[in-house]
Amino acid sequence: YVNWFDSDDIMAPDFIRLKLECFEKNGFPDAVISKRMVFMGTPENIISREDRTSITGNPLTDFLLIRTSWFLPDVMWKKDYLAGKEVFNENLFSGQDRDFHIRMLLHNPNIVICDHYLTLCRQHAQNITTNLNRDKRLKTSHLIAMDGLLRDLESRGLLTPEIKKFYFWRTVKYLPYIDKEHHPQLMASLKLLHVNTPIIYWQWLRFYLAKTSYALFGKGYFLLR
Repeated sequence: YVNWFDSDDIMAPDFIRLKLECFEKNGFPDAVISKRMVFMGTPENIISREDRTSITGNPLTDFLLIRTSWFLPDVMWKKDYLAGKEVFNENLFSGQDRDFHIRMLLHNPNIVICDHYLTLCRQHAQNITTNLNRDKRLKTSHLIAMDGLLRDLESRGLLTPEIKKFYFWRTVKYLPYIDKEHHPQLMASLKLLHVNTPIIYWQWLRFYLAKTSYALFGKGYFLLR
């Protein structure tokens, strides 16, 4: 078995035992997923609990649309399932875990939920995710990786209009954080996600207004909220 773990998080005392028991009780699936809590300061100061950790009839789509959610330490994988697959995108500066989970879901793993809170995630000012919007490298790497995944979905016939609409507005919001040299990449991603609906045309309009505002005045994020 393989279970990655972030350096600043904490395992519950029975983290490994309960996951292995879940493997045995469910006929040794490809992965077992537990739940996480987030704390600040000390582990006793729990500030949130993940309530979207579940497996549905369409796990890939629901994970893409963030109807379901889990994090890197939450999943214990059967080593055999990972063999021969590209695990982490080492060009990413952030979001490696979500990128990894989406690519693993493309292979339709048999996943079982271990209904226990077994990971305590530490939230602090130095979290990479916390600092995501402050570093253009992070945003650029994330945009490129996301574009690659979406194009993979398209090649498999899985990039539905629902997924396109969901990611279109999320991609528009990259505008303030992308250097001019990567604007063609941003435009290519938006064109990939275009759907002929009024809401998408409205979002295109807001995007171009914001782009013009940034060019003229150096600001315009209020148009992307």
